[in-house]
Amino acid sequence: MLIRKIRRSVSFISGFSSHQLTEASTERFFLLNQKGQFVSYWQDVPFKNDTKSLFVNAVIEMPQKTFGKLQVLKTEPFHPITIDSRKIDGKPAPRFYQQPLLFNYGYIPQTWENSVKPCSYFPSVVGDNDPIDVVEISDRVISQRQPFEAVVLGSLPLIDQGEMDWKVLIINRSDAERLKVFDLRSAMNHFKDKIKYIQNWFIICKELEGKALNTYTEPNKIFDEVETEKIIQDTHREYHE
Repeated sequence: MLIRKIRRSVSFISGFSSHQLTEASTERFFLLNQKGQFVSYWQDVPFKNDTKSLFVNAVIEMPQKTFGKLQVLKTEPFHPITIDSRKIDGKPAPRFYQQPLLFNYGYIPQTWENSVKPCSYFPSVVGDNDPIDVVEISDRVISQRQPFEAVVLGSLPLIDQGEMDWKVLIINRSDAERLKVFDLRSAMNHFKDKIKYIQNWFIICKELEGKALNTYTEPNKIFDEVETEKIIQDTHREYHE
């Protein structure tokens, strides 16, 4: 007898849904509440569902196995998600990574990496003026662009083109509970090769666009889940200030 182990779906937060619109051949994703009203991907999704919870909420902008560089637009109403652009021969063009994402890439709502004052952990640099990034390391393709609960596992202290740009390692709650992955040690037991790939991916991703290599504040340094929780809380405070 063949017995199939059924995986639970990702724990998406109730009360939200994603709506896709196409404007001038550009796809945009908007977030709707239960009443069907547009709400902000950045400001209206709670940081956590419970202030004492071990879980954070996250949104994936770029599902794994894709190339398009999608991001939240901080300067537009409701902060939709759409593809980034860069100039090629002096003309704006959609931005695509030159190597595939083998992870889900997004951010934690109601956070902000301060671009004005020095980073509290590394005073020689300032933040990149964006919500703090997350790298979801499960083998799922999370493409729904809806907020979900995740476990914080650790973080990479990336310096991206001279700016502090933390990469928080997470795993969705369903897979965390299924695999018993709740901290950096258990993540390294299950996903060591993938985490090494992620570390290298962020070093070279800009070089493939003709820019300088990125660096880390300390080679091979990974902050654990306790240190990372403090870092995330700092960015949450910066968002409110």
